[in-house]
Amino acid sequence: MIEGHGRFDLPTALRIGKALEPYNILWFEEPIIPDTIEALADLRRRINVPLSFGERLYGRWAFRTLFESRACDYVQPDVSHAGGITELRNIAVLADTHHIPFCPHNPSGPVANAATLQLAASQPSFFLLETMAADVPWRSEICNENIEFTEGKMKIPDQPEISIEIDETEIAKHPFQPVALRHYKGTLTEIQLENTQPFFSIKY
Repeated sequence: MIEGHGRFDLPTALRIGKALEPYNILWFEEPIIPDTIEALADLRRRINVPLSFGERLYGRWAFRTLFESRACDYVQPDVSHAGGITELRNIAVLADTHHIPFCPHNPSGPVANAATLQLAASQPSFFLLETMAADVPWRSEICNENIEFTEGKMKIPDQPEISIEIDETEIAKHPFQPVALRHYKGTLTEIQLENTQPFFSIKY
């Protein structure tokens, strides 16, 4: 999988896509910015590389345009961006009617991860789940999250509802701090935060 993260204009994405063709990659993700679905559809017609898209689209109507334009091969809606659990279910159904695999974007916190796991388990068009390998060191202190990976699969907890509870006293110790987007600081590829640690256990 090759990450684009909206970095490229159409000619650059076309050149990269052509260069990737011999390598049989799974997908080229978000090669151009998300508000240009027509350009994405144009790109898909001109290269022989699967495209994934959708982490920064909002609501089922934007995704309907994406599907009807035949602009992607895999769709990656985010539960915390696109409208919540019910809206992602609607998007997954739309994707299924267009034979597009459902691959939720999921690099966020414990609540989003728990909700996305439930969606992944319940949608027939589900194919692949994204996640982050590490997070802030206090993630385990603010909630009861207990995530286990075994042979590349994330086990879904069986507690009630979405299986996550937040400790409001602990989370109050870490108030929101605005951070400038990496896009505008020249550090786009520096995605890993300092002092992170795995928040799940891995079994082989």
